Amino acid sequence: MSNCENASLVLSTYNGTTSNNGASCTWSNINFRSVLGNMYDKYDNFNLTLNTISSSYVGANVGSTAITASPNGEFDRNLLVKVSGLPFQNNSFYVSNNGGVNQSGSIFGTMFLARSQTNTQYFYSSNIAQFCKNKEVTDISIDLLRFDFTTPATASAFPNMVYIFDIFPITDTKTEMFIK
Repeated sequence: MSNCENASLVLSTYNGTTSNNGASCTWSNINFRSVLGNMYDKYDNFNLTLNTISSSYVGANVGSTAITASPNGEFDRNLLVKVSGLPFQNNSFYVSNNGGVNQSGSIFGTMFLARSQTNTQYFYSSNIAQFCKNKEVTDISIDLLRFDFTTPATASAFPNMVYIFDIFPITDTKTEMFIK
């Protein structure tokens, strides 16, 4: 078994500032020196990977109308999870009928909210975005978007959510190649 340094970041909408009926949440003044511990001084680049999303009870009002009858409908239960606020070294590119558009932030995955129950989804470290260290304290925002990448979900009230991320340092691969 290898020894791999990592840190975890747990963001709960109970502790953030929500807007858009809970479809957007911002956590302010996250101290990455504290989150990363001794990795903060050792590394400059990191992989942020989404591990788990869990929700409280999803009310029947989320996606309760037919798709064609309302702008809410099922579009507010099939969601993209967009994270912004970190200096990501990659971004999300949305291809539309009118060409393509670069999006700020990074799409970390999709989430389906089943009505009238709690929901948990595991991502098994498959959704990764690289960021670099640029300031010690930052704000992070998570937006739940419809599948068109740009429209915020608009249900009358989204449930509280918990997002669990793992953070892994990126070692200098050029140096490692010469050591072998």
